[in-house]
Amino acid sequence: MIKKVFVTGPDGFLGSHVVNILLERGYQVKVFALRGKEGAMASHPEVEIVTGNVLNKIDCYRAVPGVDAVIHTAASTKTWPERSKMIKNINYKGTLNMVHAAQHAKVKRFVHVGSANMFKPGTLEHPGNELGEFVGGVFGLDYIDSKYKTHKKLILMAVRDGFPIVEICPTFMIGPNDHYMGTSRLVLALMKHKLPFVTHGGKCFVYVNDVATAAVNALTMGKTGEAYIAGNANLTYEEFAHKVANISGVKPPELVLPTPLLFTFGRVMGWLGKTFGFTPMLSLGTAKVAADEQYFCSQKAVTELAMPQTDIDEAIRLSCNWLKENGYA
Repeated sequence: MIKKVFVTGPDGFLGSHVVNILLERGYQVKVFALRGKEGAMASHPEVEIVTGNVLNKIDCYRAVPGVDAVIHTAASTKTWPERSKMIKNINYKGTLNMVHAAQHAKVKRFVHVGSANMFKPGTLEHPGNELGEFVGGVFGLDYIDSKYKTHKKLILMAVRDGFPIVEICPTFMIGPNDHYMGTSRLVLALMKHKLPFVTHGGKCFVYVNDVATAAVNALTMGKTGEAYIAGNANLTYEEFAHKVANISGVKPPELVLPTPLLFTFGRVMGWLGKTFGFTPMLSLGTAKVAADEQYFCSQKAVTELAMPQTDIDEAIRLSCNWLKENGYA
């Protein structure tokens, strides 16, 4: 029986929701916080806090003992620089450090948060699923490549070693508590009229709390060695922009940028970013992502993990309200 759960990345967008759900369900919670980030848990005095870094093996081995399961949400989701040793180390080596520590502690379940980019996306009519082969290498982003490398290694360990790993692979998450302003940057840019155009691509959008629910459910549900795409609404960027505009009461972007022009803009901005040392709003890699149709089906997670499917309008509304209440918009 799983009573005590260890969570990495507890102050992150997804991790904060995971902690809340665990506490609501009566689990004992122990978290792994970066040194100096302990204050993020101030509202949860019942949570046991251990400080450390996933890149430090000793920290990982010291932190895990005494728990029944691990939910590993900590990761680098940065897409700039496009190629980065640090991003690769956090997502691959950091995850393996945590896995090996969990193996040593003989945990009963290890829930790893991957990415839907591990699988080939589909069209609006035929969304991609967990059977699709990886095609994300075309974007040239170490975030995506490192996530896939980690995914392959973990599934191999589940099959070869019998390690009880379940992988949750979120699509584009929307909702409150995005304190590091990851995916919420898109919502905020639309709310503040800082995005003058949209692209021809689209994504599968999902309420962050639904993903967190699937991750917590995976402690006792689902099959080890399996990956689950956690998504919901497949929308073009134009459709998504109009939803944000309608909900927040602003005017949506009117221009749909032609893909060749988008790629040119991405190349120029990427070159400028490298030359002058700043993070560009777009690079060639992220331009390719923005032009792609990344649509997925989450029926497997709904069926096997009882993942909720909150209406995406509600997720957008909660995101907009949180951004306003916290002074971002």
